[in-house]
Amino acid sequence: MRPWQIRGLFLFFAVLNCCTQLASSSYLCVRHLQNSPSSVRHHVVNCNERRLDRRDTNSTSAIVVDFTCRASDQECDQANKTFTTASQLLSSVLRLETPIRVNASYLSFCDNFDDCGVRYNNGTLNIGQAYPTVSYLMTDPTDNMTRMYPQAVLKQYTHQLPGQPEWTTYDISAQFNSDVQWYFEDNDATMDDNHLDFLRTVMHEFVHGLGFVSAWSDKEYWRFERFASSYVKPFLTPMPLDPPNELSDVSLSADSDEGVQPYYGYVEFPLDRFLHATQTNLAFSEVTAALNAWGDANIMFQSMVDMVNAWCTQPDLAAQAETVYNASTQPRGVYAILPDVDDILLLETTFSPFSSGTTLSHVDHATYSTTGDYLMIYDSPRGVTFDAMVARYSVPLGPLLVRTLASFGYALQDGYNGTTLRPRLSFWDPPSDLVGTTSNPSPAVSIHADGPASIPSSSSLSASSSTSSTPSRRSFSGYVAFTLLLAFAIIILLL
Repeated sequence: MRPWQIRGLFLFFAVLNCCTQLASSSYLCVRHLQNSPSSVRHHVVNCNERRLDRRDTNSTSAIVVDFTCRASDQECDQANKTFTTASQLLSSVLRLETPIRVNASYLSFCDNFDDCGVRYNNGTLNIGQAYPTVSYLMTDPTDNMTRMYPQAVLKQYTHQLPGQPEWTTYDISAQFNSDVQWYFEDNDATMDDNHLDFLRTVMHEFVHGLGFVSAWSDKEYWRFERFASSYVKPFLTPMPLDPPNELSDVSLSADSDEGVQPYYGYVEFPLDRFLHATQTNLAFSEVTAALNAWGDANIMFQSMVDMVNAWCTQPDLAAQAETVYNASTQPRGVYAILPDVDDILLLETTFSPFSSGTTLSHVDHATYSTTGDYLMIYDSPRGVTFDAMVARYSVPLGPLLVRTLASFGYALQDGYNGTTLRPRLSFWDPPSDLVGTTSNPSPAVSIHADGPASIPSSSSLSASSSTSSTPSRRSFSGYVAFTLLLAFAIIILLL
């Protein structure tokens, strides 16, 4: 072999090794995309490891809010002051070891999202929303479960992670509706019965962004129901998992419910770890584990019909998921067992049918609306100031809410009681043979022709595809292909 050929091969393998290192030094995270105030989509991607030369912006604030406002100068100034107050109140309860950054917007939902319920006092009245911007897929050794840990939480594990990601800019994304008749704390005007307290809403939404959310939803039920409406009963699952190196055609099939259908299992949020059905004491995480044991969460079904038929042959599994639904749609049907002795938190379960974004992601209205743990009920009463509620109960956050946040991993300031749970988490390492991915592009398909499922009418399928706002799931294969092409291009240039 000639010297220039040796140099070319050496350079090729050097580039390939560099690309491999870049691929292996990334972590799997979930970006929570807010397409509208009532829609959040979840998207698994690779997040890079922290660079050694990275320097974070220093800030004396524990919570930093970057604010975008589309309203009058006076209203924008009042909203901005409220964000500062909310940040100070939360920081007085939580001992944040790493600052949290919030991307907050104050704008008209009617003008920007065509969500005009507040303006015209009809339909759903969306006054605000916040959600973790990104979560990381972490495995908990105490129960061997993989969950989505919001970045705001994980950043507090300052010296307890096996590596540190390149944190995204924002930990929380929040939107507030300027169409609402808000009462601002620094306003000299007296609050009337039509006003909603802006500070209370900001506090409520920021707590959602800190991780007070559940991954359980009826999305999978509605997928299955179209193929076997008279057979499939309502059920809940956590968020469906999809790997970032999923092949693009497989991803498109999964998004459209047409073609092959991969099954990778489900993941929870930290809150879901503590949830139980009141009547049966069934732990929701046990149901998640059972769902993930189905085919080892690594099946490629030939079609949605085969997938639904296979589901119908698992009556015990379906019954558990149905139990979760039934518990989540009856009053006081679900409770959380917190780490501290005798701490029981009832979740909101009065909506039937299940209400995504409300059910399980709030506390029980009937139990807590007149207690110190009122903040996370699903509605905000008009004509009542947040200051009045704090004066009544002496604290900005109720004792059960404080202990719930501590159970996620937040440390508490002196004077607040709660057990901060920080298990020795590890970044989730997916199996190398996941079906329909770049490492297993041609798996055997699972066929279940016998069963109640059938293809819906073409109009039903096309309508479902055209109205879906689920974004295409990114594939890591494009990155790998690019780097290989780059390596070959370098060799050709040397020849």
